[in-house]
Amino acid sequence: LHSHDYESFRDNIAISQDVTYLFAPPADRELGSGRPIAELVKWVGYLIWGNDAGWFHLLVVALHTIVALLLAFSARLLGMDLASSFLGGFLFLVNSAHFQAVHWISAMDYPLALSFGLCALISFLRFLVHGSRAWLLAFYLTAILGILAHLSTAVIWPFCLYLCWYKGFSFKTALRSL
Repeated sequence: LHSHDYESFRDNIAISQDVTYLFAPPADRELGSGRPIAELVKWVGYLIWGNDAGWFHLLVVALHTIVALLLAFSARLLGMDLASSFLGGFLFLVNSAHFQAVHWISAMDYPLALSFGLCALISFLRFLVHGSRAWLLAFYLTAILGILAHLSTAVIWPFCLYLCWYKGFSFKTALRSL
């Protein structure tokens, strides 16, 4: 357990005692990440299995595996061949640089945010192909959830703007959609 893991565990207990603590300013919280979706997921995990580090680690590994699959699927939708898509997802899954994001429970925010970000990308790519407003709504929902899990997910908006340009949409049409 890393020191931030202990802080996450204490925050879980504090939220259970007073759910408004979940919405307290980061400065008033023990960990104070300012990432409400990630904190909510950790708290729901706490409600299910308590502050058992083993279950939290399994959740982080499961999230990391989901991200690897979403990455492979996203690469395929972007036009990469099947073998290269799966290889990219596999290399992401086994990359030792992700040690902290998989090892530390408090770092669950990163694979969680990336999973929402990749779901947003997939939704937007589906919107570009099908033009369905349901896919655009899915994009908005998952992109916002990703931002609430980690602010870095906001990079999905300029990337999708680039995709619109690349696919031949006018700048005005792309901005209207995004």
